[in-house]
Amino acid sequence: MFWKKKEQTQIQEPMLIALRVEDAESTLAVHVDPVQLKNPSEAGLMLADIGRHMAQALANAGYEGNEEQAFNQIITIFNAEANSPTKPIAAPINTGKVQ
Repeated sequence: MFWKKKEQTQIQEPMLIALRVEDAESTLAVHVDPVQLKNPSEAGLMLADIGRHMAQALANAGYEGNEEQAFNQIITIFNAEANSPTKPIAAPINTGKVQ
C-alpha cells in the first residue's frame, strides 16, 4: 500500500527557540517571542509541557531513570534555578515596541 507523502510543516513565527552556543561556557541561548504569550499562566503551561516532552525524550534516549524520574529532576533543577539563578539573563527581550 502506498501512503501519501505528508507536507512538511514550515514554522513561520517560532514562539521559543533554544540552542546550545558552542563557546567556552557552552551557553544555552533562548529566544522568546513575548507577543505570542498571552499571560504568565500560559507561559507556565508551556514550560510544564516542555518539561514533560524533555523527560520523555530523555527516557527514550537512554537516560538511566524512567520518564517520571527525569521529570522530577527537571522540576528540581528548574525550581533551584528559578530561586537562585546561576547567571543573569544576558540580554533583554526585544518586543519590537518603540519606547
